[in-house]
Amino acid sequence: VNMSIVVFLSNTNLQVAVGTATPGGARVSKLYSSPLQEGAVLNGVVMDKDLVLQTLNDAWKMNKFPKTDITLIINSPQLRATRVDVPVLSDKKTNQYIAREIADNDYGRFQNPITGWYQLSTNNKEKKRKVICETAEADFVDTYVEIFSKAGLKLKSIHNGVQLATEFFTKQVAGKNAIYMILDGNSLVTIFFAEGKYYYDSTSRVFARPGTPEFAREIYASITSIRNFISAQRLNIVVNDVVFAGLSQTHVNTLIIIFTSS
Repeated sequence: VNMSIVVFLSNTNLQVAVGTATPGGARVSKLYSSPLQEGAVLNGVVMDKDLVLQTLNDAWKMNKFPKTDITLIINSPQLRATRVDVPVLSDKKTNQYIAREIADNDYGRFQNPITGWYQLSTNNKEKKRKVICETAEADFVDTYVEIFSKAGLKLKSIHNGVQLATEFFTKQVAGKNAIYMILDGNSLVTIFFAEGKYYYDSTSRVFARPGTPEFAREIYASITSIRNFISAQRLNIVVNDVVFAGLSQTHVNTLIIIFTSS
């Protein structure tokens, strides 16, 4: 069984997970987290290469992680992910098909884009498969390759974290109406599903501390924006589940108390 090494880099933390894929899901054998000095990374963009390099060096020196086949996950508007339906073709022809799809869509803001893709599923009856294609500026990707290379590490792939989370939650949310809210430092990712289908996601900055009434108001504002989206889309549904990640149970309980008393 092949071991996977996954690095998640946010504005505030470097996290490394080592594990293997199993039929029932991922099996994590080791999980490491270290704070990332403020200002090193901002919304997935490296602001200080030396700080990121030092944090990587410290993590690998302390834990002796494998140094090859590393997957990097970041949340950044600089890395655009799109779900595309493509015919069942060879990889070479799929690359050409996706290149045409991207050229036809709103990717004009990229000056020197680089694109990769991975498969979600195949429908042999319709001879189609669903893939996620991800596009970023070549310089954006090269910066990460350079930093990891200086640390003696070899990147296998770079992926958009929100898109991966969306695909992961899709498997859990079958038929349900649900909102997932992920707090990562000062960033709040909100993902909305209706009847098990992905509809919407957003990333916003949170200014208040968890557990405060001000924080509850910011969370409530994000939920209200989804209510407005539901209304605009004329979806005749009731959201039954709001699931939080990155918050303690105490902070979630505080949210519930404030919401139900207001």
